Amino acid sequence: MIQHIQYINALYDRAYIQHFCGFSLGVILIFQFYWDIVIENNNKNNNTNNLIELEK
Repeated sequence: MIQHIQYINALYDRAYIQHFCGFSLGVILIFQFYWDIVIENNNKNNNTNNLIELEK
């Protein structure tokens, strides 16, 4: 039981929470950056395909 309480205290340690929030923020930023690149590439491909269709 005492070990369990110590584990909870460690879990809610401010350093741990800050580290976890920082990690989550990093993942979100990387995902957003990746998503923007994917969307941009899809839009460029669609525009190119539309131009090719018009030229035919």
